This record gives sequence, C-alpha cells and structure tokens, in this order.
Amino acid sequence: MSRLSDAELQAKIAAYQAINRTRALTDAEADRLWRLIHIETCRIKARRRSIERNQARLSALTEGMAA
Repeated sequence: MSRLSDAELQAKIAAYQAINRTRALTDAEADRLWRLIHIETCRIKARRRSIERNQARLSALTEGMAA
C-alpha cells in the first residue's frame, strides 16, 4: 500500500463513515476504517512531537542569543 496524503486519508475515512451511516460496515470495512483512523492518529501525534522539538530548539537558540 502506498502512503496516502492527509487529504486522501481523510477522504477515505469520511467515505467509510458515510457508508456506516447508511448500513453496518462489514468486518473487513470496519478493520480498514480502524487502520485508517490509527494512521491518522499516529500522524497527528508525530506532528505534535515535531512541533514540541522545534519549539525546544527555538527556545534554546533564542536563549543563546540573549546571553
């Protein structure tokens, strides 16, 4: 499976959620939806960690410049 862009990932999740509003998902569809949501959650957490690291680096740089 190739890596989905964020927009593609969100579109696929939305499509499964739309199906789920009209009928129950099959086991395979439910598993696929769970995997897509898991991928999205992991990406969000990774972005948060990246932002925190960048903020820490920026703080260290600005403290060094102030000294």
